[in-house]
Order: sequence, then structure tokens, then C-alpha cells
Amino acid sequence: MEAVPRMPMIWLDLKEAGDFHFQPAVKKNAVRVPRDFEGCSVLRKYLGQLHYLQSRVPMGSGQEAAVPVTWTEIFSGKSVAHEDIKYEQACILYNLGALHSMLGAMDKRVSEECAAGAFAYLREHFPQAYSVDMSRQILTLNVNLMLGQAQECLLEKSMLDNRKSFLVA
Repeated sequence: MEAVPRMPMIWLDLKEAGDFHFQPAVKKNAVRVPRDFEGCSVLRKYLGQLHYLQSRVPMGSGQEAAVPVTWTEIFSGKSVAHEDIKYEQACILYNLGALHSMLGAMDKRVSEECAAGAFAYLREHFPQAYSVDMSRQILTLNVNLMLGQAQECLLEKSMLDNRKSFLVA
């Protein structure tokens, strides 16, 4: 294994939330999550609550209970706002994938688990590109990058386990 160079894993930055017209406690708990697996759990729970809220309250684009949601775009740093609860859901999904990529980069690389699932779900279930960093092309790039890194982890694990070369191939 010492003859094979180990490239550092690439991780993605989390999006930062801007003005949010819900209670301050929601912003504190869902936006500033810890950079660990507990943070992933908080994001998943908040995403579930947003889905439940969406099913009960008309908060979609153009609906009577829609509130403006603002997040900072990763590449330009500019604030992007939409009056749609789906934008909040999309940003939380993006951050879930980004947080998984951070945790994967800090891991000992013995697991092939990856962040591609959140980005793939975002790409398939949120067809509207709310911002450049969530465009279909960028999400496809993120999915492929995360899958490639997961494949590298699987290869390294196979080599460390002394699996036969035809199995590794």
C-alpha cells in the first residue's frame, strides 16, 4: 500500500443561511450545526420537519404562507432569496451532502460510504436550479466526485485486506 499515493479527499463547503423569517431557535439549530455526525442527524430531522410543514401549510412559491428564504451561494458569495419552502429544503440537502463530504475527508478511509446520495436526491427531486451551486451540472459534478472518492476508499480497503487482484479489478 505504501507504493500507492494517497490523495487527500476533497470536501465541499457548507452553504450559509441569510435572513430567515422563522423563529431564531430554528435558525440556531438548523443552520449552525456541529461538524460531526450529530450535525447530520440535526439536518435530517430538520429536513423531515420541513417536509411535514410543507404538507400542512401552503409555503410554496406564490402561496399565501410563503416566507422569504435567503442562503449564500457558494461560488460568488452573493445572497440568493426565494419565497419557497423547497428552497430551504434544497439548501439543507446540499449542506447534508457537504457535511458528509467533510466527515468523509476526515475519516480513516476504511468505509466506502459517501455524500453522493444527498446530491443525487437534490438533482433528481429539485429540478429547479435555485442558484448556480445547485445547478444540474454542478450537482452532477458533486455526485461524480463523491462516487469517485468512495470508489477510491473501496479500492484502498480491498488492497489493505489483501484481496486478489481480479477481485479488486
